[in-house]
Amino acid sequence: MSRRATLRMVAGSLAAGSAVAATPIRHNYIDDLAGFVPGRTDPVSAAANSAAVDAAFASGLRALHIRPGTSFAIARSLVLPSGGTLVGHGKGQQRPTIVMPAACFTNDRGDAGSRYGPTAAGIVVATDNRAAQAAQGVRIVNIALRSERRDGRVLRGIVARNVVDLELADV
Repeated sequence: MSRRATLRMVAGSLAAGSAVAATPIRHNYIDDLAGFVPGRTDPVSAAANSAAVDAAFASGLRALHIRPGTSFAIARSLVLPSGGTLVGHGKGQQRPTIVMPAACFTNDRGDAGSRYGPTAAGIVVATDNRAAQAAQGVRIVNIALRSERRDGRVLRGIVARNVVDLELADV
């Protein structure tokens, strides 16, 4: 069968309504993770959230989505691996928020050695220091990152090292 005949047959099928419905995209939502506790900023809930996200990425999951209006605390840096993605859904007041509680993020050192520490940055994009290849294709989109106020701390929202193709949008 010629290419033109194949295209006519496909076009005729589409016109007749026999097209196969597109499969809906299934997102892995962060608040569906086992042990995840949204909406609370106490250290126990924050630790549970950090552990849930770490476990998801350690299991090989590479994309986590956050539903509109979701707010959650973390107790230590979220480390995004190569190909890791965090995507928030919702605008304005419904934009997802990650909270860095003062009780958990306690870094008080400004030296270069402390900037990637687990209590110094909300999100760390990096490979293992021993890895020969850079992290690639990391995306962080439409997320608010907020820290509780407390004097004397030295914090960073997002840090990245040894990364190629990093997308930061609406953060």
